[in-house]
Order: sequence, then C-alpha cells, then structure tokens
Amino acid sequence: LLGDALVARIRGHRPRADARPAARRARPPVARGTVVGRVVDALGNAVADVTVVATPGWIGATPPAHPLPTTLSDRTGRFQFVGLPPGDYIFVTLHGIHASSVSPVMPVDREGALEVVLIVGGPTIPA
Repeated sequence: LLGDALVARIRGHRPRADARPAARRARPPVARGTVVGRVVDALGNAVADVTVVATPGWIGATPPAHPLPTTLSDRTGRFQFVGLPPGDYIFVTLHGIHASSVSPVMPVDREGALEVVLIVGGPTIPA
C-alpha cells in the first residue's frame, strides 16, 4: 500500500481507501457478447481501417429495426465488439481496396469471448 500511496502523491492524487497492489487485483470479467479478432489479407498482413459488421446469422431473419453493430479495425488489424446479444452472427468486412469477405455463422455466447480472424478477400476462420 505504501507504493500505491507514493505513486498517488506523485501524480497529485490521494490513494483510494480500497487501493490494493495491482498484483492482487483480479482481472475484470469478459463482457457478455464479446468478439475480438484481426483483419488480415491473404498473406497474413494486418489490414487497417476495415469496417466489420456483425449481422444476425439466421437464414430468413427479419432485418432488425436498429442499425447493425459495426466497428473499425485499428492499424494492427485488431477489432472488438462488446455487448452483442447472444446468438449466431455472420461477420462481414467492407474495405475499398480489398474484396469484401463474409464469415460462416459463428455463435456468440453470454460468457467468454469469441476470437476470429477475418481474411479480406478470402475465407474466415475461428481463431
């Protein structure tokens, strides 16, 4: 606790009463409906600024009244969705210079995280 107090004073803050050393803190639980992944090209190189869309994965579904969840890959090709309702999803990539890709249907559960690799212009694989 002395280390926390010292760091807090250096930064100009007072330590919280419940402050504990970082090594003792538990990792936060993964939020329900979390999907993490990377967008790569056919050679495995990261592709930045790709729009990834999470679409309901059931055939013949009525289109939702609200916009579909979307996210953008960062400079390392990584993307993340948090808080998707549990269910089956298809992930679609949209990028100007690469062909779009569509994943197979993938289940998003209430617990844990789904990890995927989306290959623009090619097949998609679960990580």
